Amino acid sequence: MNSKKRVAFIDLEDTVIAPVLQGWPAAEPIALANTVRQFLEVWQPDEVRVFSFAIHSEEDLKGFESHVQPWLERLLGFKIAQRPQTIQDIIEEVSKMRRLHPSKVGFSDLVDFLGKGGAFKECMRSEGRKNDGDLEVVLLDDCVEDETFEFPAVGVVGRLVNVERL
Repeated sequence: MNSKKRVAFIDLEDTVIAPVLQGWPAAEPIALANTVRQFLEVWQPDEVRVFSFAIHSEEDLKGFESHVQPWLERLLGFKIAQRPQTIQDIIEEVSKMRRLHPSKVGFSDLVDFLGKGGAFKECMRSEGRKNDGDLEVVLLDDCVEDETFEFPAVGVVGRLVNVERL
């Protein structure tokens, strides 16, 4: 039996940075970022990734990568191991898992019917199908309820953690 690969996913807005209202160059860390860093130090993930609804487009992704990712990695003490998904990437992944055509699923559908936690769980079920070994995942977010979940058929166990309750 393989040991589980531990992957921590972090939300951006209101979890580690202030809302991005003035663009990525103006993004600033918030106090909860220290709480996230402390959680990561204790949990010791093999990888840290981003799972956020703040990255709407490829242009947003480039802005995040050039203006926020370098200082965020220094602040958290971990490199971000994989290019973050855009909202459209998340919609496509969830649609695939739910056997829906992505053109029929809008952002408001995603938020209204699944929310951040539900979208994350669908993406982790998909990740489990692609992954060779077992995965232990956690999403650190300000807008999820604390929850544990498991997808035994694809080797995924996970948690949703509300950072405001840490």
